Amino acid sequence: MKFTDDIKYFLDIKYNQYCRPEFIQHDPISVPKNFDCKEDIEISAFITALISWGRRPSIIAKSNQLMQLMDDQPFQF
Repeated sequence: MKFTDDIKYFLDIKYNQYCRPEFIQHDPISVPKNFDCKEDIEISAFITALISWGRRPSIIAKSNQLMQLMDDQPFQF
């Protein structure tokens, strides 16, 4: 069971490291978190993932710009 315990320990550390509001606000995952509609969340996450290469602030800014071009309703667009 040592292997399983090691994996759980590692995953718990990563969860605590990344699943925090102060991390999320500076990460591209913040873009889909702006939406309530399941379809908007899925589409915005997909579009953000497509352009996710480079600096996180640039990715977030461009993703938000794309969402605005779609009147913040990517599913309806």
